[in-house]
Amino acid sequence: MLLFGLGSPHLPAGLSTVMAAAELLAGLFIAMIVLGEPLGAVEWLGVAVILAGVCLAQVPALRGVRSQRPTV
Repeated sequence: MLLFGLGSPHLPAGLSTVMAAAELLAGLFIAMIVLGEPLGAVEWLGVAVILAGVCLAQVPALRGVRSQRPTV
């Protein structure tokens, strides 16, 4: 969390958002692997919803549609 907070100001907003969403998923997988915590259907559904949201947010970037920034 500390390293994410230090690094996010130096990253684009879209990448920071994706990394913040992936942080929850990484926490779940670490709990499953290291602590042996069982993940139920609700947790897996949450993982699927988060991944789907990240994918939907990246669709415009994949299509090549980017916001036009005015040049100064």
